[in-house]
This record gives sequence, structure tokens and C-alpha cells, in this order.
Amino acid sequence: MYKNLKPKFYKAKSIFFILTISVLLLLGNNFYDFDIIISLADEESSDIFDKQKTDSTPVKSTTTTNFNQQLAIKNFESAYIKNHFKETFNLNLGEKSVSFMSDWIGESLYYMEDNQVLSEEDVSSIEAISIDGLICIKALQVETKAYLDRYHPWSKDIKDIATYKCKDQQQTQLYGSPFFLDNKWWIFKSTDFNYKNVNCESPCQPELYNFATLVQIDETSLIYNIYKPLSDEKWKLSKPWLQYLEYMWNIYWVFDLIDLSETEYEDAYLELFSNPAFTIFNGEDYLNCYLYGGVGMTGPDWLEGFFPQPVETVEDNFNNFIVGGSDWSWGCFLDKREDEYNSDLFINGSGPPILYQNSVDSEFVGTGWVMYGTYNRPNNLVNERGVFYPITTFNWFQDGSSPNVDFVCKYLEDNNVQQQDYFEPLYSDCFSD
Repeated sequence: MYKNLKPKFYKAKSIFFILTISVLLLLGNNFYDFDIIISLADEESSDIFDKQKTDSTPVKSTTTTNFNQQLAIKNFESAYIKNHFKETFNLNLGEKSVSFMSDWIGESLYYMEDNQVLSEEDVSSIEAISIDGLICIKALQVETKAYLDRYHPWSKDIKDIATYKCKDQQQTQLYGSPFFLDNKWWIFKSTDFNYKNVNCESPCQPELYNFATLVQIDETSLIYNIYKPLSDEKWKLSKPWLQYLEYMWNIYWVFDLIDLSETEYEDAYLELFSNPAFTIFNGEDYLNCYLYGGVGMTGPDWLEGFFPQPVETVEDNFNNFIVGGSDWSWGCFLDKREDEYNSDLFINGSGPPILYQNSVDSEFVGTGWVMYGTYNRPNNLVNERGVFYPITTFNWFQDGSSPNVDFVCKYLEDNNVQQQDYFEPLYSDCFSD
């Protein structure tokens, strides 16, 4: 019923407006004639009814225009991917970890020197890479974006931002983060591409007019010093240590809710975790290193640097030591195992012992093996460069012997404990023929 009131209101308002104007004009010595008055009144009435019409009619949407533009871009990109895209490379878990390091370039960065010892490289000398001899500097401001000629294996996108500017007349730009594949570093470089050659359904229009193609970064670039892995042969020598690091976490979960003091397994458990696996030298003191014991702190939170694990040996996140090491593996003390919070000196280690050059400032040679770990503690527990400590003596795996984990197998069997993922690989090893 209320919809009929509004037009009457507007008509009444129009008549009142005419009368008002008439009176004013009479008082103003007929400045305007009556025809002009009627014209003004008609315009006012027309404006009012136009407003009424506008109020009752939805505003014309620009969605159609936007939709067509979006459709044009979609059509272009679909045809571009289908007809002009090249093979997309997939990185394994290890290569992803190494590629992750490239995002640190342009900041304070720990990298491998020629002698394969971690050092802190100055920003100004690591921020440049070269492509076919052309020097390119890391871009501080992002100004452009380009279509790539394949999916970026790190970002999984067909478009990426400019990350480097090259010192040439064409002002060549590089796009996306550098990534590591097949022991080489790669990036996308701007290239000439006529988007009109993309045959696609109408409407068809690219979102961007810059294009980039995949190129290898020159091996003379300092980025190659970020990661220098061990050979597969040397890594295989660490396999027994890798196995027991996995066992350590398995054992932790097996006995997580068990009070071992009331069981027959206590002595064997204490023997495994209370006897040192090896001894390291920190340049001044010798420290005994014990299995860490399965606490929740992890290496990458405090340990910066790059562990030289071959990328092809990274099978899962647990066994990935490349970036800053994996979970803490060793607790090293001046003598017997102690509570870290009450210790005058301790060092945390990460990953298996490896055959590698030590980074302790000493002429001490040792066994040729090292442990990757933190600086001496206690300290302020901030992020710190990893140190390769020389191992002086081994207590494990001497004369063909191995640390005893038979007590764990016996516990699993005696208590009919069922297999669970976090008991592997120890569970399967216990009951294998």
C-alpha cells in the first residue's frame, strides 16, 4: 500500500515548487515570465521522477565488463599454457630445501667457502648473480611482473615478480627466486615474445606484457657456494648413525608415557642414553656427546647454516638435515651427561657425524669426522652459525659393535605393542627375520 504514497508526495512537492516560484517572481517584478516558471517546474518534476526511477531500478553493474576482462585473461593464459609452455621441472625434497636458501640472498648469509667451511658472507658480494657473463643485482623494489614459460617449480605459478636487474643496455630483468635442480642454479630471464602469436578464444588478452624464459645461472656466481654436498660415497659412511638417530626418536615415543624406574628396561635405557657416542673438540675443551633424548626443541630454530647432505638422500622431512640441521641429535658436555640448564658448558649437535673438514680454529686434525652443532652454551640462544666440530674419538660402532636396542624390542614383544608410524623403522627392524 505504501508504494502509492511516494508519487503523490512528489507531485504535491512539484505544485508547491511552482507556486513558490510564482510568488517570488511576482515580487521580483516579473523577472522571469510564466513560461520559464513552468519550464523550471517541469525540470524539477522530471528530476524528481528520474530520481524515483533510479531509486527503484538497480544500478547497472560493471560486472559484465570485469567478467569479460577476466575471461579474456583466462582464455589467453589457457592457450598460452597449452600451446607455448615448456616442460615443468619438479624438485625433490632436498632440492626444495636448497632452493629455500636463495630467498636469504641479499641478507646476512652463511655459506660454504672454497674449503667447504661455513662462513658469513657480506651482503654486497652475494647479492649478484651472472647469466652468460651478464651481471645481475638483486632488486630492492619490485616494479614489474612477467609470464614464465613454465611453472616455477618453487612457487608453482606461471607469473612471478622481477627479482634481479641486469647491467646491460636493455635493462634485462630476472624473475622469481633462483632454484636448485640437477646440481645447478636456475632462474627466469626476460625474453622477447609476441603475445599476439597466442591463438585463443575471444575475448583474448594477457594480463601482463612481459615474458621470461628459464636460464642457468653461471657456475662462477657465488650462489654456488651456498651448497656443496658430500659425495654419495661419503654420505653412505654415516648410515649407521642415521639409523640410530631414527631409533632415538622411536624409543622416545615407545617409552613416552612409561615410568621406566618400575620396569626391567631401565638399566638398558640408561646405558644407551648415558654413555657417550663420541667426543668432540671445541678448540679449548673436549666434550662427550650423548644421544639427545627426544626433547621437543629442533635445530633450525637456533642453528643457521647449510648441512652438506646430498639432495637425493632426503627421503622425508625427518631425514632432512640440509637447512640448519634437523632435530637436535646430540647433547655434548665436559664430562657426564647433565641437565643443560645447570651445565657450565654444553653444545647441541644436529645430524649424523660426517667425513668433512672441521671449522674449529685449531691445528687439531682428529679423525676426519665432524659433528655439526651450536656454539658453546649457555649463551643468549639467538640464531647462530653452525660449527663443524672435529670428532676425536668414537665409542660407538667400534670393532663391529653397535649400541644395544634389544631391550626395546623385548618391551614391544612382552607388552604386545602394535606397530605405529612413529615406532618406525625400529619396530620393523625388531621383528624382521
